[in-house]
Amino acid sequence: MMRLAIMMFAAGASLSSAAVAQSGDDYSFTGPRAEFLAGYSRQLPSVRTSGPVTTISQAQRHSGGSAGVQGGYDLELGPVVVGVFGGYALLTSQGCGTLGGANQGCLRPQAEAEGGARVGFQVAGRFLAYGKGSYVNTRIQTSNRNGAVIANSHINKDGFRVGGGVEYAVLPRVYVKAEYSYTRTERFNAAPYGFQNTSVSYHDHAGLVGFGIRF
Repeated sequence: MMRLAIMMFAAGASLSSAAVAQSGDDYSFTGPRAEFLAGYSRQLPSVRTSGPVTTISQAQRHSGGSAGVQGGYDLELGPVVVGVFGGYALLTSQGCGTLGGANQGCLRPQAEAEGGARVGFQVAGRFLAYGKGSYVNTRIQTSNRNGAVIANSHINKDGFRVGGGVEYAVLPRVYVKAEYSYTRTERFNAAPYGFQNTSVSYHDHAGLVGFGIRF
């Protein structure tokens, strides 16, 4: 997935050669937009335990892919660009721990929906540097094996995201981008999912590249 994202970004950047003859004034960051994003996600679960019942494995760093779509609307106010957006992404990272005895339990963030706003500054005509903040709802798959019995369920947890990135207009209505974001979910009690005396909060660091179109 990461290789596909890099190839997509490089292909989009190569389109800039077709627009060399156009003035930077032709590139607008105003209007509705739609984009595809993909890249690398690093999940860092923050696990708190109490009492002797539960022992969580020490491997609390999990890597994986992230891919999704986003739509939004931007408005130029001189050199400043403000906008709102919403998106949905799928995640492949996962985390498992060892419970009391031979039981095994896993918590796997699978998908996330977000909505928020961003503020940016137009640089050198074609570049937009921006910061963002958003609300995020993460869908987490839970599974617990007790002998031959496996119990599966899903939970949805709220959180927040902050980040920033750079967009480059390769054509008047086509752009590529690179973005970093940090996401944190609310802490929740994991006892109903097999992790007795345990609470979990997820911290996610993601690096993404994207390709978008303005309408």
